[in-house]
Amino acid sequence: MSGIEIAAYVIGLFTTLAAILAMQFKSMRFVVLFQLIANVLLGVQYTLEGAFSAAITVPFAIALSLISLAFAVKDKKIPKFVVALFLVVFTVLVAVTFVGPQDLLALGALYFFVLSITREKSYQSRMCTALNSGFWLVYDIILAPSAIITHGVLLLFTVAGIIRLDRKEWGKIFKKAKE
Repeated sequence: MSGIEIAAYVIGLFTTLAAILAMQFKSMRFVVLFQLIANVLLGVQYTLEGAFSAAITVPFAIALSLISLAFAVKDKKIPKFVVALFLVVFTVLVAVTFVGPQDLLALGALYFFVLSITREKSYQSRMCTALNSGFWLVYDIILAPSAIITHGVLLLFTVAGIIRLDRKEWGKIFKKAKE
């Protein structure tokens, strides 16, 4: 294992820690702070791994997170044109850095990221986050092994949140689907 790979794994531990800490606070200031730290560290991890389709999107993910927070603080919906703009930006970024089919996984993950932070209902957001983490996990297995732990842990925490917090909501949806 090279020094760069070891550095990516060490940074991955801090990324995972920051992401877990972000889920433990009620104050949105701390949540956003630790999400921002986790995203910056994840960007460094992906850069060290040579996973540029993922790394180049991190600053834009941070920008969308901040925009989403600004609208949430004001109890307003994010305008659809902002959502569409970020979907286009992520598509262009992945296209510019496209190396192979695995980069389509990054694009799928980014689409679910946009959907996750622009949802009005938290149960919808958690489901999109689980899908986002799943796409990243497969991407990591193929291209960025140091991020496997980060996205694996995030997927587990998200699924636990869905089970703990969203059982009733999803039960209602599945019940309606059966009718």
